[in-house]
Amino acid sequence: MKKLIFYAIVLIWLSACTEVVYKNPQPLNTGSLKTFPEELRGAYESVNDDEKITITLGERYYSLREDDDEQIDGNISSDSASLKYYKGYYFLSHKMDELPYWILRVAKVQPDGTLSVLAIDADNHSIMDELRNSLEVKRVEHDDEYDKFFLIEPTRKELIKLIEKKVFQEVYTFKKIN
Repeated sequence: MKKLIFYAIVLIWLSACTEVVYKNPQPLNTGSLKTFPEELRGAYESVNDDEKITITLGERYYSLREDDDEQIDGNISSDSASLKYYKGYYFLSHKMDELPYWILRVAKVQPDGTLSVLAIDADNHSIMDELRNSLEVKRVEHDDEYDKFFLIEPTRKELIKLIEKKVFQEVYTFKKIN
């Protein structure tokens, strides 16, 4: 029984380390914003039941904190982050520390003022099948045998189609707290 629990924990941990990555900030051929728009600035709290996450957006910086004090900080005026706006969506690309790739999160302000954050669930087989049917998907080889990365290079039009096809799924909803 202990072995079964151990393998279940390892499997869950391994599956959490899968990410779709990009060679460049997304969407391609779209200019980066120099600051977060005034209406986006402030603090947000997740409304998802399972985790408490707080996001703070300043003029150029962003910070994400989880319950367990895990934190991600960035500055959109640096070489390691980029914020773009296209077709009603904000695209925040964050450069990986150890690999020359970018991780993407897509955000949309909803009519009720909440902020929906979208990502590709690379552990979901039907999502990955849809992604492979839409674009070429390459496995990224690297030294860490536990993390898995898949590289895609969509055009702007293809990126929006992936959002419309629900390949990008809502992973968090945030309400503004100040």
